[in-house]
Amino acid sequence: MSDIVADDHYRARNAIVEVEDEEIGPTRTANTHPKFSRTPGTVDHLGPRHGEHNTEVYVEELGIDEATLVDLRDEGVF
Repeated sequence: MSDIVADDHYRARNAIVEVEDEEIGPTRTANTHPKFSRTPGTVDHLGPRHGEHNTEVYVEELGIDEATLVDLRDEGVF
């Protein structure tokens, strides 16, 4: 990985970008690929936080009631 970060070709293509993460700070990651002139794309974040969408998945999609979700969370299931 260190070779890629230091490679002139990768640098010229901006293949590795630095993204600020609120938990771990600035982090280098792969940029979007391929790059299109009218819609080049960007990397805004590293992804959702662990468990960020639990309510949407377990309650809204799977139909588990909120009380059960709280119980499962309190029991350390997730």
